[in-house]
Amino acid sequence: MSWKQIALLVLLADFAAFTAYAGFHEGLAGFVPLMLAFAKSSAWGAQVMIDFLLAFAVIIGFVVADARRRGIAAWPFVALTLTLGSIGPLAYLLHRERASAPRATAARAAAHA
Repeated sequence: MSWKQIALLVLLADFAAFTAYAGFHEGLAGFVPLMLAFAKSSAWGAQVMIDFLLAFAVIIGFVVADARRRGIAAWPFVALTLTLGSIGPLAYLLHRERASAPRATAARAAAHA
Protein backbone atom coordinates (compact mmCIF):
# COMPACT_ATOMS: atom_id res chain seq x y z
CA MET A 1 0.00 0.00 0.00
CA SER A 2 1.46 3.36 -1.02
CA TRP A 3 1.67 6.42 1.21
CA LYS A 4 -1.08 8.07 -0.88
CA GLN A 5 -3.40 5.13 -0.29
CA ILE A 6 -2.66 5.14 3.44
CA ALA A 7 -3.23 8.92 3.70
CA LEU A 8 -6.50 8.73 1.75
CA LEU A 9 -7.68 5.74 3.78
CA VAL A 10 -6.95 7.48 7.09
CA LEU A 11 -8.64 10.70 5.93
CA LEU A 12 -11.66 8.82 4.57
CA ALA A 13 -12.02 6.67 7.70
CA ASP A 14 -11.72 9.66 10.04
CA PHE A 15 -14.18 11.79 8.08
CA ALA A 16 -16.63 8.91 7.66
CA ALA A 17 -16.49 8.25 11.42
CA PHE A 18 -17.14 11.93 12.17
CA THR A 19 -20.01 11.99 9.65
CA ALA A 20 -21.50 8.89 11.30
CA TYR A 21 -21.15 10.56 14.71
CA ALA A 22 -22.90 13.72 13.47
CA GLY A 23 -25.61 11.69 11.76
CA PHE A 24 -26.20 9.62 14.88
CA HIS A 25 -26.49 12.66 17.17
CA GLU A 26 -28.25 15.09 14.81
CA GLY A 27 -30.02 12.79 12.34
CA LEU A 28 -29.15 12.25 8.70
CA ALA A 29 -30.97 15.42 7.60
CA GLY A 30 -29.91 17.46 10.64
CA PHE A 31 -27.73 19.70 8.52
CA VAL A 32 -30.61 21.01 6.36
CA PRO A 33 -32.09 23.48 8.92
CA LEU A 34 -28.57 24.63 9.77
CA MET A 35 -27.74 25.24 6.09
CA LEU A 36 -30.98 27.13 5.50
CA ALA A 37 -30.54 29.28 8.60
CA PHE A 38 -26.93 29.99 7.66
CA ALA A 39 -27.87 30.97 4.11
CA LYS A 40 -30.69 33.23 5.32
CA SER A 41 -28.67 34.89 8.07
CA SER A 42 -26.54 37.13 5.84
CA ALA A 43 -25.22 37.70 2.36
CA TRP A 44 -22.00 35.98 3.42
CA GLY A 45 -23.95 32.96 4.62
CA ALA A 46 -25.66 32.69 1.24
CA GLN A 47 -22.33 33.22 -0.56
CA VAL A 48 -20.71 30.39 1.41
CA MET A 49 -23.59 28.02 0.64
CA ILE A 50 -23.50 28.87 -3.08
CA ASP A 51 -19.72 28.46 -3.09
CA PHE A 52 -20.08 25.09 -1.36
CA LEU A 53 -22.59 23.88 -3.96
CA LEU A 54 -20.45 25.11 -6.86
CA ALA A 55 -17.39 23.37 -5.44
CA PHE A 56 -19.28 20.08 -5.24
CA ALA A 57 -20.48 20.52 -8.83
CA VAL A 58 -16.87 20.99 -9.95
CA ILE A 59 -15.74 17.97 -7.93
CA ILE A 60 -18.50 15.79 -9.40
CA GLY A 61 -17.49 16.95 -12.89
CA PHE A 62 -13.88 15.97 -12.19
CA VAL A 63 -14.87 12.56 -10.83
CA VAL A 64 -17.09 11.78 -13.83
CA ALA A 65 -14.49 12.90 -16.41
CA ASP A 66 -11.58 11.18 -14.67
CA ALA A 67 -13.56 7.97 -14.14
CA ARG A 68 -14.49 7.85 -17.83
CA ARG A 69 -10.83 8.24 -18.84
CA ARG A 70 -9.85 5.40 -16.51
CA GLY A 71 -12.78 3.11 -17.28
CA ILE A 72 -14.17 3.34 -13.75
CA ALA A 73 -17.90 3.56 -12.97
CA ALA A 74 -18.50 7.07 -11.61
CA TRP A 75 -22.11 6.72 -10.41
CA PRO A 76 -21.34 5.19 -6.97
CA PHE A 77 -19.02 8.07 -6.15
CA VAL A 78 -21.44 10.70 -7.48
CA ALA A 79 -24.20 9.14 -5.36
CA LEU A 80 -21.93 9.18 -2.31
CA THR A 81 -21.05 12.83 -2.97
CA LEU A 82 -24.69 13.84 -3.29
CA THR A 83 -25.68 12.00 -0.11
CA LEU A 84 -22.58 12.16 2.12
CA GLY A 85 -20.56 15.08 0.75
CA SER A 86 -16.78 14.78 0.77
CA ILE A 87 -16.89 11.06 1.46
CA GLY A 88 -17.68 10.49 -2.24
CA PRO A 89 -14.62 12.22 -3.72
CA LEU A 90 -12.36 10.78 -1.02
CA ALA A 91 -13.65 7.28 -1.75
CA TYR A 92 -13.12 7.88 -5.49
CA LEU A 93 -9.54 9.03 -4.99
CA LEU A 94 -8.78 5.99 -2.84
CA HIS A 95 -10.39 3.67 -5.40
CA ARG A 96 -8.48 5.36 -8.22
CA GLU A 97 -5.17 4.95 -6.39
CA ARG A 98 -5.87 1.30 -5.62
CA ALA A 99 -6.95 0.60 -9.22
CA SER A 100 -3.84 2.23 -10.69
CA ALA A 101 -1.39 0.58 -8.26
CA PRO A 102 -1.15 -2.77 -10.12
CA ARG A 103 -0.52 -0.99 -13.41
CA ALA A 104 2.18 1.21 -11.88
CA THR A 105 3.86 -1.82 -10.29
CA ALA A 106 3.77 -3.73 -13.58
CA ALA A 107 5.21 -0.72 -15.44
CA ARG A 108 8.07 -0.43 -12.93
CA ALA A 109 8.77 -4.17 -13.18
CA ALA A 110 8.82 -3.99 -16.99
CA ALA A 111 11.18 -1.01 -16.90
CA HIS A 112 13.66 -2.90 -14.70
CA ALA A 113 13.51 -6.10 -16.75
